Amino acid sequence: MEKLKNIIYLDYEKIYSLSSQLFEGLIIRSSEQHDVSFQEIEAVMDGKSVEKSNHETEKKRLETFLNPHDYHYLKFEKALIKDNRLFNFSIDTPMNELENKTFIKVTGSIILTDHERLRYTTSNFIDIAYALQFVSNNDLINELEERSIKAGSAEKQRLRKQKDEIIRQLKKNATTDQKEYYEKISYIMNYSYGNDVEITQSIGKNSVTSFFIKDYFKIPLDMFVRRYSRKSVVDFTIVGLVTQFHRENVERPDLSTISDTPEFRRAIINLTHSTFDVESTFSAPFENEIFIEPLAMYTEV
Repeated sequence: MEKLKNIIYLDYEKIYSLSSQLFEGLIIRSSEQHDVSFQEIEAVMDGKSVEKSNHETEKKRLETFLNPHDYHYLKFEKALIKDNRLFNFSIDTPMNELENKTFIKVTGSIILTDHERLRYTTSNFIDIAYALQFVSNNDLINELEERSIKAGSAEKQRLRKQKDEIIRQLKKNATTDQKEYYEKISYIMNYSYGNDVEITQSIGKNSVTSFFIKDYFKIPLDMFVRRYSRKSVVDFTIVGLVTQFHRENVERPDLSTISDTPEFRRAIINLTHSTFDVESTFSAPFENEIFIEPLAMYTEV
């Protein structure tokens, strides 16, 4: 029996585009139709009765066109398999086999990185850590305060000193220097990753990284994390397009060496090269890593 697909993510805009080409221009689109009745009702007379008018009920047909969703995606994936277009990446797949591959299917457990949430956590790390430690020590602080109220003078002084020392230590852990450090990290993360959602799968010695658009998840990310965890136990299947993988000695054109380039354009080109070098620090694939533009993600049940 064929397993069902519990689809968690679907880039229906891209599926719509690719399907219209794969099925030779036949645009796959769902149509929902609803009959809606409109009937006039007379006003309440003297607060006693409501009478329906004699007007005939007017019926209108509302039609909604939908972009391709789950069922159409299944047809799309089956068509890729039938045409031998979908490459199954497994633990035994050598990286050089990806040279001429476009569509790829990867199955394995995932690690989800929500860069927006991670950036918020980092920029507020000191305040969050202080709040957690304060709550964890709150019972002890209250106990010391209650005991000091009932204690004699010498004991009262000792207990309050102990309480003040706990609070002082908590505040010491939230120093300005540390806060600035985490804010700088957050700033770098904002520049390098923005609001990306990144999912990584380890397949043997290789790593597969996919970058997701939040709007195409079927459930909110917070709910996804609560259901499946940031480090999943169950396997997820991701189908997508190969966009980058590590290759040795790839020659890149250096336009800055062209002698007749206008000075301003040369400056822009040099700046572009510099930006590429900086971005490569954050976004270039590792030696055994593949980047994917995901079309769909699902579990099989």
